Amino acid sequence: MTTHALIRQVESLGYVVKTFRVNDTVEMHAVLLRDPDVFHVARCNDGDGPEETYRCACMLARACGIDLEDGCSPRGYASILNPIFSVTCHSATLPSLMAPLVSVT
Repeated sequence: MTTHALIRQVESLGYVVKTFRVNDTVEMHAVLLRDPDVFHVARCNDGDGPEETYRCACMLARACGIDLEDGCSPRGYASILNPIFSVTCHSATLPSLMAPLVSVT
C-alpha cells in the first residue's frame, strides 16, 4: 500500500490529515471532523524522505484504528532502528505535547 493510499484510508474514517516536515522529521496529524477535540499525532524522527513518510503514515493509520497487515516496513527491518513517536490524545492534553517529545518504539 502506498503512503497516499494509507492517508486516504485515514481520511475515509472522517479525519483530516496534515503532514509536517521540520528538521529531518516527519509528523502527521489526523483530526476527527465530527469531534475536532480528538486527534492523533505520529512522528518519524530519523528523516523526512519517502520511506520515513510512509512509516509515519502507517503509525498514524494504526493510531486511527486501521489494521495493517504488511507491517509497514518497506525494507523489511524493525522499527526499533527507526525512532517513531505516536500519540493519541484529546485537546485537553495538548499542553503536555508542547514539552520535548521522547521517541518510543
